[in-house]
Amino acid sequence: INAEYGGLYFLCTPSLSVLMAKSAEDYKNLGNECYKQEDYDQAIEYYTKAIESSPATAAYYANRAAAYMSLTQYEKALEDCTKALDLEPNNVKVYLRAGKCNFHLGSFNSAIKNYNHALQIEPNNAQAHKELELVNSTQTKLDHIKNLLAKENYGEALSNIRDIPIDSYQIRLLQAEGLIGVKQYAHATRIVSDIHKQDENNLDALFLRAKCMYYLGHMENAEAILRKILNMDPDHRGSQTLFRRMRKINRLKEEGNELFKARRYNDAIARYQEVIQEDPRLDILNATMYANIAASQMGLGNYEDAERNCTRALDIDVNYDKALARRAKCRIQLEKYQEAVNDYEDLKKKNSSFPGIDSLIRDAQLELKKSQRKDYYKILGVSKNASTAEIKKAYRKQALTFHPGPNRNLPKQQF
Repeated sequence: INAEYGGLYFLCTPSLSVLMAKSAEDYKNLGNECYKQEDYDQAIEYYTKAIESSPATAAYYANRAAAYMSLTQYEKALEDCTKALDLEPNNVKVYLRAGKCNFHLGSFNSAIKNYNHALQIEPNNAQAHKELELVNSTQTKLDHIKNLLAKENYGEALSNIRDIPIDSYQIRLLQAEGLIGVKQYAHATRIVSDIHKQDENNLDALFLRAKCMYYLGHMENAEAILRKILNMDPDHRGSQTLFRRMRKINRLKEEGNELFKARRYNDAIARYQEVIQEDPRLDILNATMYANIAASQMGLGNYEDAERNCTRALDIDVNYDKALARRAKCRIQLEKYQEAVNDYEDLKKKNSSFPGIDSLIRDAQLELKKSQRKDYYKILGVSKNASTAEIKKAYRKQALTFHPGPNRNLPKQQF
C-alpha cells in the first residue's frame, strides 16, 4: 500500500525512511501513516527512531504506546505511557491509554487511579467516565467469580468468566482454576503453560500446573514444580499445603503396600482408605487405591466387597486393566460366571496383550459351562471340598426333609 508523504510515495519500510526522514518529526509522521494503514510493527519502528532523535518528546512515547496497544502488547504500551506522563503529567489522552493498559493487564486499582487522574484534569471527560465504570463493574464480576471458586462452584464460575471483557493473566489463571475444578486438566495445563512461556516467574501459573500434574497422577512432576516454586518463594500460597499433602499421601500409600506384602490385609485397607479420604478428588490415584483395597479383601476371602471396590476403580478409570481382571476373578469366586466371562472378553478388547488373557477367558467359559450342569454339592448345601462324612450327613438331612416318611427310622449305615 502506498502513502503520500511530502510529495513522494513510499511503502512502510525502514529503508525508505532513511531516505525520506530528516528529523524526529519526520519519523513520527511516517509512523502515523503506517499506523493508519494498520502496519503497527513498522509504526513502532518509526516512533522508536523519533524517540531516539528526541527522547524528551512525550508525543512520540504516546504514539508508540498506541501502536503497542493495537498489538495487545499492553506491558510495553504501559511503559511508554509512564514515560510520556513523566514528561507531560497533565496529558489526559495518555492517562486514558494507561488506564486501558492496566485494565487489560488486570491491574484494576492502577486503572482506577489513571482514570481518576484524567477526571481531575477533565471532570466531564465522557471516555474516562465510561471506562472507569467498566473497570468497576469488571472488578465486581471478578470478586463474584473468586467467591464461586472458593465455594467450589466451578461450572458457574467458568460461565461468569466468559462475560469478562479482557484476557489478562489474572482472568486466565481463574479460568484454569475453574477448569481444574471440573477436571478438564488438559485444557487447564495448556492455559498455564502459555502463561509460563510468556512469564517464567509467574508462580501462580506454575502452581496451577503442579495441581494439574497432581490430579493427572504425575506426582514426580508435580513435586518437582512445587520444589521450584518453594525455592523461589518459601511462603507461596497453596504450594506448601499441596506439597505436605503429597508427602502424606505418598507415605500412607507406601505403608499400605508394605502391609499388603506382609499379608496384614485389614491394616493395608485402612491405609488405602486414608489416602482416599485425604483427597477424594484425586481420581487417578484413588482408582489405584480402590483396586488395592479389593486385592486386600480378596486376600481375606471377602469377594463381594472386593468386587464392589473393583467396580469403583473402573467407574473412575474405565480402562483400568488390573481392576477389570481383578473383578473378573472375584466374580469367578462368587459364581457369577457369565459376568466374569464378559469382564475378560471386555479386557481382551481393550488390551489384547494382557498376560494370559486367552487362558483366563477359556477357564471362565469352562466354569460357566460347568455351572449349567446339575451341581450336587450345591443341592446338598456343601462346598466342593466337603469330606465324605459331611456329604453323607447333608444327604441324610436332605432325605429327611424331602422324604420324611420312609426314611425316618432307617439306620445310618444305609446312607
